[in-house]
Amino acid sequence: MGFYIHNLWLGLNLLVFRLTKFFVLIFGARILAPAGFGYFSYLYSLLDIWNSFFGLGLEVTASRAHKERKSEVAKEEVEKEGRGDAETRGRGDAETRGRGDAETRGRGDAETRGRGDGAWVKVWHEAAVARVVLGVMGAAVGFAVFAWPYNLIFGLWHFFFLQSRLAYNFVNTLLYPKGIVIAGFVSQASLAVAAYFGLKYFGLFGFMAGFVVERLVEGLLLWVFTLRRLAKICPLTLPSPARGEGKGGGGWYPAGWFSAIVRLTFKEGGGVIWLSQLLGVLGSRLDTVIVRWLLGYTALASYFIAARAVEAPLFIFLAITDASLAYFIRHPQEQAEHFRKGVKNALFFSLLCAAGIALFGLFAARFVFGPGYPSVGLLMAGCSLVLIPRGLNMVSSSLLLARGREKLLLASLAAGIGLNVAVNFALIPFIGVWAPCLAAIVSESAVAAIRAPAIKSKGLAWGSCP
Repeated sequence: MGFYIHNLWLGLNLLVFRLTKFFVLIFGARILAPAGFGYFSYLYSLLDIWNSFFGLGLEVTASRAHKERKSEVAKEEVEKEGRGDAETRGRGDAETRGRGDAETRGRGDAETRGRGDGAWVKVWHEAAVARVVLGVMGAAVGFAVFAWPYNLIFGLWHFFFLQSRLAYNFVNTLLYPKGIVIAGFVSQASLAVAAYFGLKYFGLFGFMAGFVVERLVEGLLLWVFTLRRLAKICPLTLPSPARGEGKGGGGWYPAGWFSAIVRLTFKEGGGVIWLSQLLGVLGSRLDTVIVRWLLGYTALASYFIAARAVEAPLFIFLAITDASLAYFIRHPQEQAEHFRKGVKNALFFSLLCAAGIALFGLFAARFVFGPGYPSVGLLMAGCSLVLIPRGLNMVSSSLLLARGREKLLLASLAAGIGLNVAVNFALIPFIGVWAPCLAAIVSESAVAAIRAPAIKSKGLAWGSCP
């Protein structure tokens, strides 16, 4: 029951998130000229690529440390119990044996529990420090690449996004979905208000500033919830950022954050996670960059609207996968059951959402988005089919990450993005913005086909019943 309740909370948060984004984008598309909205679409897609590149996958690496450190604690407790039993049995005295069992087991529990909590919380602290540094680096590069004043907006947007995403994963791993919902409601209300008044008084610049406000508010609230939950678990184990305590100087000094980035990325398996996330984002965002290069901002605006409309119901699949990842990490013995539930839910909702988007595109899209986007309805109907393989892939990604199968995840994503880029460059000159729709369907289907044999070999068939 807890798994479904967790799903419902995350689904509620993502429902508000997607619907707010959808209506804000409708407002922006109707007010801005197609070329201006196309430029926003271009920066929006590049931002996702930027976030994955500079994020280094630390949110997954750090969250997964919770499971790994707890497993180490459990092993140490078993070993200490065994040593305590052996020592007291050697004495041969029944009273001493009982007292020895209690003392050694009690000491072992306290010591290993304290070290275990301190270990994974320390990893989270290091990831937070590293994410701040990486956010500054990404913002600085964006500031140098883009033109004023959009480089300022891009840099701030990127920095606050990295911090909010890390805190989101921490709160999710701590199984506190109510905090995610509260932060989501407040941040989306902030987005709606800021984007409306920003566009009204400052045009495109103000419209983009609304998205910066959204991530700032969300990040602040999620970090408050993270720190409050951690304080209940182990309030005295956080190193002091001011003194740079901890092995390797895990504070705010350069030696500390540099060693944390290197260790989390290359020694904790984060490098493969990072590449997997980066390739996944490239597979879903590089098409908009290619369309902008080959067809310009006006054509990109129509395709961006269609693609984002198709992504609007992804909150359902994100809720399934976020909850699945948390449960895969916290309850590894129940992975098979939760995976089958996730796949069945993904298939059902993907078919339902694809049909709904197709109907909306054919009968309502032109009225909603205005006469500046005459082909957007047909594009929506065609692109909606990608939801079926994409939903399956999102669930399987959570399973592979939780099981440490990053290499398979990486290989499948690399194959998918290679196919996506090839189809786009081959067909855009002939069929225009229809090419990325076809490329997305083909590449996502290829990813699902590559992963299926490996998943079945582990006894987790895509749709079989337990």
